[in-house]
Amino acid sequence: MQLISVIMSVYNIKSFKLLNSSIKSILNQTYKNFEFIICDDGSTDRTLEYIYKIKKKNRRIKVIRNSRNYGLSYSLNKCISMSKGSYIARMDADDIALSNRLEIQYKFLKKNQHLDFVGTWVYLIDSSKKKLKIRKVPKLPVKKDFLIGTPFIHPTLMIKKKVYKKLKGYNLNNNVELVEDYEFFMRAHYFNFKGANLSVPLIKYRINKKKRDYKFRINEAKIQLKWFSLLGLFPLGYLYIIKTLLVDIVPRKFKIILKTKYESFN
Repeated sequence: MQLISVIMSVYNIKSFKLLNSSIKSILNQTYKNFEFIICDDGSTDRTLEYIYKIKKKNRRIKVIRNSRNYGLSYSLNKCISMSKGSYIARMDADDIALSNRLEIQYKFLKKNQHLDFVGTWVYLIDSSKKKLKIRKVPKLPVKKDFLIGTPFIHPTLMIKKKVYKKLKGYNLNNNVELVEDYEFFMRAHYFNFKGANLSVPLIKYRINKKKRDYKFRINEAKIQLKWFSLLGLFPLGYLYIIKTLLVDIVPRKFKIILKTKYESFN
């Protein structure tokens, strides 16, 4: 069995109980040949102290720390640069992996050598871990799927390390902040890396109800403009860029009407 590197970035964790559940869900995997790299992205609370307490009980965990808060892309790239595994598995600090997640994804990639990464469906859960519904994504995404957003759920991904090497990791440009996964997967598609999604939930994905700043939409529109052009998604792509910029402005009742009719707003 080949070594898998699980990578996680953390910053000022509000609930150590949630972080503990997330870390334990990886440590209790049925697939045992892995290392777990956790990057503290310059936390100013007791997050780092808590991680070290967990590390003392499990030598699979490697802890690194940024001198200040650099953001998710920087932290993940740092984890990847220190990784020894042939496969990189993403994990978020407030999600929960099913116990057979790594095993299923690893076996899938070994069986399907033509694929470079694999994601999964997720159970959407609330703060009490109650399952709300299953979020599905396409089994074999094609370029038109990028019109409505990323067809992969970032924290579910297992990716061959060679993909990160070829693409030089996540983009550190400021205009990619909060949409680093979307940009990364369009870039991967452009360079002919192939991905798939397993039609089974292997992650309990915690819903973030906090409203994102409109900066997120601006960043999203900027990368859409670039990659829609490179992927040959224009002229239809212009409609989706307009949708991106208007989605937080249009009143909710009209979004519901438009979504029902056109399935284009999210």
